[in-house]
Amino acid sequence: MRLCSFNIQHLGYDNQKDYEALASILNSNCDATVLLEVMRKGGAAPGYDALLESLGEGWQGQRTSEARPKDAKSYAEYYGFVWKRDKLQACSGFSELSYLPDDTSEGDLFDREPAFGCFEATDPAHKFDFLLLAYHADFDDSRAVIEDEVRHLDRALQPLVDVCPAEKDIFVFGDFNLNPTHLDAITTLEPVVQSQQGSTLNSSGERSKNLYDNLLLYSFWDTPELVTAAEILDVRAQVGGPGRYRERVSDHLPLRITLELSSPDDDDACSRSP
Repeated sequence: MRLCSFNIQHLGYDNQKDYEALASILNSNCDATVLLEVMRKGGAAPGYDALLESLGEGWQGQRTSEARPKDAKSYAEYYGFVWKRDKLQACSGFSELSYLPDDTSEGDLFDREPAFGCFEATDPAHKFDFLLLAYHADFDDSRAVIEDEVRHLDRALQPLVDVCPAEKDIFVFGDFNLNPTHLDAITTLEPVVQSQQGSTLNSSGERSKNLYDNLLLYSFWDTPELVTAAEILDVRAQVGGPGRYRERVSDHLPLRITLELSSPDDDDACSRSP
């Protein structure tokens, strides 16, 4: 099973997005994908809807019902998740992606708090289930400001861990706006993607050194299903090269991990939502 994450720059704005190209990328490279920068427009998510339509009947999806930041007058984002029907299904009680609690004595800890869902493989021989989180960190010119937000991930995740104590397969996909070494220093979660090249693109569509897109695992030890190295997918040639990709698809490349479901799941399912 191939799980991906994709920051699709301003998905849903009037920006000549090539939805057929996006659908082709996901169809050929991913069985399920976390979607970041799903933009709110007129109280809806037209980019998410258009992408799901382009993917066709073999796919379905979920998204958050509200956009973030909460008080944004214009620029606000949803999180989304789309998957192939013959590969995955939502766990019982998880009909949409839900935000982690973000109201503390210190105020809101996140500009866009992580959202989560629970999913399970449809193959009856391998009822593998997992908790999936999506997170888009706020950006700032100061790395210290970004770190001050991202360092709260461990704390924010704890209520979900408390509700599902037997579920150890927890994937936090996101655009963290930090490179792996900086992530590793501020969270006990474990960055998976290591690369000599970045996941973001400059204005010409060439790769930068910024490896901002990553996956954090709750526990490598408890997720033996992860059998291949995580990778950033250079799919620019699939849509006509760097320039066209940057113009019509995104300023980020997708990342992918591969899971081998060769035996029954080694932990218990999470059957209810916090």
